[in-house]
Amino acid sequence: MPTKTRGRPARKVSSPTAEILVAILTDISQVKCSKPTGPCDGCIRMGLDCPGLSEEKLSSAELRARVNNAFRHAGRRRRVVGACHECQAAKLRCDRGKPRCQRCELRSLPCLYSDDRDQRYSDENASSSKAVSVSPPVRGINDPIEGPDISSFTENIRSADHINDAPSGLPLPDDLQEMRRLVDAYFVHIHPLRCLSFVHKPSFMQSLDQGRMKEDFGEALVHIICAFGSRFINNSPRTEDWAGRAQEMAFLNISTPSISNLMALVLLCEWHMRFGQESTAFMISGICSRLAQLLRLDSEATIESLEGIPSGLLVAEKEARRRLVWSCYNLDVAISSGVDLISNWPSAPRTKLPCSDREFTLQLKCETGMLCEGDSFADELAKTPNMCLEAYFVHIMYLRKQVLRLIRESGPGSLSKLDVLTTNLEKCGESLPRHLQLNEMNAYIHEESNQLPAFYALHLLYHQCFCDLYRVALPGYQFPLSAVIEKNRPGVEQHMQFQCAEHAKAITNILKMNLQRRKKPLVDSSCAICAYESSKIQIVYARTSMGLGQDVVKQNIATNLEALDLMFPWDKKRDMLISSLSKLLHEFGFSELADQWFIRNNKRQVMQTTNRE
Repeated sequence: MPTKTRGRPARKVSSPTAEILVAILTDISQVKCSKPTGPCDGCIRMGLDCPGLSEEKLSSAELRARVNNAFRHAGRRRRVVGACHECQAAKLRCDRGKPRCQRCELRSLPCLYSDDRDQRYSDENASSSKAVSVSPPVRGINDPIEGPDISSFTENIRSADHINDAPSGLPLPDDLQEMRRLVDAYFVHIHPLRCLSFVHKPSFMQSLDQGRMKEDFGEALVHIICAFGSRFINNSPRTEDWAGRAQEMAFLNISTPSISNLMALVLLCEWHMRFGQESTAFMISGICSRLAQLLRLDSEATIESLEGIPSGLLVAEKEARRRLVWSCYNLDVAISSGVDLISNWPSAPRTKLPCSDREFTLQLKCETGMLCEGDSFADELAKTPNMCLEAYFVHIMYLRKQVLRLIRESGPGSLSKLDVLTTNLEKCGESLPRHLQLNEMNAYIHEESNQLPAFYALHLLYHQCFCDLYRVALPGYQFPLSAVIEKNRPGVEQHMQFQCAEHAKAITNILKMNLQRRKKPLVDSSCAICAYESSKIQIVYARTSMGLGQDVVKQNIATNLEALDLMFPWDKKRDMLISSLSKLLHEFGFSELADQWFIRNNKRQVMQTTNRE
C-alpha cells in the first residue's frame, strides 16, 4: 500500500544518487521531500530551483555543488550543522551561512567549518576571499577565557567586541549635541528612579565626549539609553528601533556575562514594564536575576574583592554593582508579587545598601549597612548608617514582598506575622530622616536633583504596602489571610477596611500634591500601580461602607485618573489601566465619571492615530 506525503502519492526512488540528493536537501532545509516528478513541495515553499531526482551517477562533490547552486540562484543562505571556527573561538552564535556566515562576512574573516563534507568547499572559498588566509586556533572547551585588562571604571564594564555584530538598524546620531540631548533626557527622567541609577554619569559623559561610549559601555546599553531619551524628547520612529536593536544585541551577548550587558537588560525590563508587555518583562527579569547571581553581585565579599582600578574609580565601580543587584531585586519583587514559586530571590542579596547619589557621583567612599531583615527589623533599621532615599526604597520593596507573601498564607502563625509586619511598616515610616519626610520643601529639594519622581514613589509605595496588607478585609478581595482574620479576629475587619481606605486616600493626596505644584508626570511605573490600586480600593470601600461620600470619592478618582493620564503620555499601559478603572466605575455606579474619561481616551487615541498617519 503506497504511503502519501503532503497529499501526493509517494514515488519510489530507485537511484542511490537520487536518494543521496534528497537526503542532502532534507538535511539542509530541515523539511521532508515529497519526491514528486517535478519540483518538490519543500523547494517550492522555500523559493528554491529544485534540482529534482537525478538518475545520473554523480559524485558527492557534484551533488553538493547542485545543492549550493540551488540556494545561490534563489538568493537564499544555506545553513550547515555546527558553527564556523571563528564563531566557536569567540563563543558566539553563528548563523551557519554558506559560503560564509554573516559575522565573518562583516569582519572579512576566513569562514571555515569542521564538517568533513564541506571542508574542501570552505577551504576553496577561504583561499579566494580577501580575508586573512590563516585562521586562529580553535579554543577548546576547557581553555580559560581571558577577560579585559581592568584599568578604569568604564573598561571594567566593557562588553566583548562582538556586540557590533548585531543586525543593523537606524543608526545613532553622529552629531555630538544630539547625542547629548538624548543622554541628558535619560539621566533626567530614568536614571534617578528607584535603584536604576547604576550608570556613573561623569564616566559616561566623558566617554561620550571622547567618542568611546560604545567601546566603554557596550552598544546594547548605549542604544537603550538613547531609546529612553528619545521617548522624552520627540518619541520618533527611531525610538522603537533603538530599543529593538538594544534587545537584539543584549541577547546576542547573553552567553558572555558582563556588567554592561546586565545594565542593558535591566533597562530593557523597565522598558517593557512601561509599555504593558508583562510577559517579556517577566522573562527578562529572570535573566537579570540569574546574570546577577552568575556575576556574584549578590555577595558583598565578591564586590569588595575588586582590585586593579584607581581608588576613585574603584569606589564608583563597587557602588555601581551594588545598585545594579538591588535593581534586579526590586524588579523581581515588582514582577513576582510575593509568589515564591516565580521569584528568583528567595532571600535578599547579601550586599551593602546603596549610598546617596552625591557620594556615587563624587566617587566618595561611604559606609552603608546591610538590609534589615527578620523580627529585629525595627531595631536594626535605627542603627543602619547613612540611610538615603535609595536605601529606604530597598527596605520598602523588601517589606512589600513580605506583605504580598503574607496575604497568601493561612497558617497558624500568620496573625502574629501580621502584627510584626504592621509594626515594621510603622517603624520604617517613623525612622525617615528629616530630608525624606513628605512636605512641600522636600519636594522642591528633590526636584533640584531630578529625584522628585523617586521621592514621591517612595511615599506612594509606603502607603501601598498598607493598602496591600489591609485590603484582605475588603469585600471582594479574597485572600487566604482573609479567612484567618474572619475566623480568629471577627471584630477587626471594619478597622482594617478603614485603615485601607485612609492609606488609599493618602496616595491620592500625594498625587494631588504633585498636580497642584507643577503638573509634571511621575514617570516611575510604580506610581501608576499605586494610583490604580488606590482608585480600586476607594471605589469598593465607598459602595460597601458609609465611610466615604460619593462626591469625595469622585474627586479622588478624578485626581488619580488625571495623574495616570500624565504618567504615561506615550504608553499603552496608561490606556489599559484607565480602561480597567472605567469598567469598575460603571459596575459600582460611577458611570458619569467613567464616560468622561472614556470620551477623553477615545479623542486622544484618534489624535495619536492621525499624528502617526
